[in-house]
Amino acid sequence: MLFGMLGGLLGGIAIVVMYDRFDGTFKEVESLKVFEIPILAQIPRINNPDEESRLRKHDHLLYGAACAHLVLIGILFAHDLLGFTLVDRFIEKSHLGTVVQEIVSLII
Repeated sequence: MLFGMLGGLLGGIAIVVMYDRFDGTFKEVESLKVFEIPILAQIPRINNPDEESRLRKHDHLLYGAACAHLVLIGILFAHDLLGFTLVDRFIEKSHLGTVVQEIVSLII
């Protein structure tokens, strides 16, 4: 379980880093000036208070969910390190391991 959590965490970090690394878009005009590319036009940002408020709420919800997920990973990590078996007993009683194995066998 410990290796699974670490693998998932490292896999998620790797996906974020790769996404950022291979993003080929230019966000700022200054980044184009470094390449001495002539700039034909620049589209200004149009501020819409309603849209900004909606995006801000969406960001807060997204960050809250990410923090809750990180806390859950930390709790499970501590649970596994301390040797508690509550989660393991839940998986065994609910036959969750068997269900996951069946799903994986269907996918593969």
